[in-house]
Amino acid sequence: QQKFDYWAPFWGVAILAATGAMMWFKSLTGTVLPGWTLNVAAIIHGHEVVLATVYLFTIHFFVNHWRPDKFPLDIVIVTGTMPLEEFKREYGVEYARLKESGELEDYLVEAPSQPMALGSKVLGFSLVAVGLALLVMMAIGMGSNL
Repeated sequence: QQKFDYWAPFWGVAILAATGAMMWFKSLTGTVLPGWTLNVAAIIHGHEVVLATVYLFTIHFFVNHWRPDKFPLDIVIVTGTMPLEEFKREYGVEYARLKESGELEDYLVEAPSQPMALGSKVLGFSLVAVGLALLVMMAIGMGSNL
């Protein structure tokens, strides 16, 4: 699931950029490609936006924010650190490989300072709030188009 999380923005952004550029530069697109490609670009663009939004607010939010052991949010993205017990539980195979090879000690770091942890939580909550606000605005926008 995490590899999908990592790669999805790359192909998603490429699809959105390509189809968005086609629609933005309609005249240029129309001189190079048949007119029906603009309709296809609009459909693909819209579906990709919905796919990304649905994924973000279901799978991503659950795994990273709303799971009971992660709630209210996981600050590893900001601090770059994870408690060893959590690493054992989440990445058991990787932990065992590092432990067996003697490399585990190379990756151990100090826990983030209290100000860093607090700042990470403030940033995280702010980003979640912005995301939820955008979701509400999208729902209002989609509702007004029906």
